[in-house]
Amino acid sequence: MKAAFLPDRGVVKIAGDDARGFLNNLVTSEIEVVTPGTARFGALLTPQGKIIADFLITEAPAGHGGGLLIDCPRELAQPLATKLGFYKLRAKVTVENLSDAFGVLAVWDGEPGMKPDLTFADPRNAELGYRILVPPDLVPKMFAVLKAQQAWEQARRFLSDPAYGLVVLDELNIALKYRYLDVHTVIADLLDRPEMQHVVVTGRGAPPELIAVADTVSEMNDVKHAFRAGIAAQAGTEW
Repeated sequence: MKAAFLPDRGVVKIAGDDARGFLNNLVTSEIEVVTPGTARFGALLTPQGKIIADFLITEAPAGHGGGLLIDCPRELAQPLATKLGFYKLRAKVTVENLSDAFGVLAVWDGEPGMKPDLTFADPRNAELGYRILVPPDLVPKMFAVLKAQQAWEQARRFLSDPAYGLVVLDELNIALKYRYLDVHTVIADLLDRPEMQHVVVTGRGAPPELIAVADTVSEMNDVKHAFRAGIAAQAGTEW
């Protein structure tokens, strides 16, 4: 699974009682079938049929205020919002350029194990994967979640292979503590491993669910540490 932040993408929101019908009469997409978690590819055209902007459009769940969200080129977000505002006349809609409030992530070559509310499959081609709309300050955390999921895909391959007698999942507890991975999914994969395979999980803050299914649980106490003598973390040991 791969992921990338798309800084050249912006987001425009259309909300209100008439939002769906308003857009359905203006753009090339069939807006009536758009739901949270799904999207359509469409465009706004001039009366002569020239493309003003093309975009992906999805619906925000009620927990995110509802409305329709357009994922479009960032440089066209404000002109698009202005143009749509010009067309609304007496329609009960609001149009906002939310490009500063949302970042756009692309995920492909695999399916995200956990999908935030504003996640949708790219409707143009299955190989294009998914789009995730998140506030810019949460982009680093989202990347961490996706990287953890990518690592767990590799771990799952080890756990399903009887050729490995011992699998060490270093610092897995940290990923579980910060909820980068779903603990119930992890436990299910651990319990489904080959009968004679042993697994060692390290890291502080092991969740109670993992402790409950473990055969052996140990705690390490810091008696003396090289950090306090000014010795930095060593490659191949701490990381």
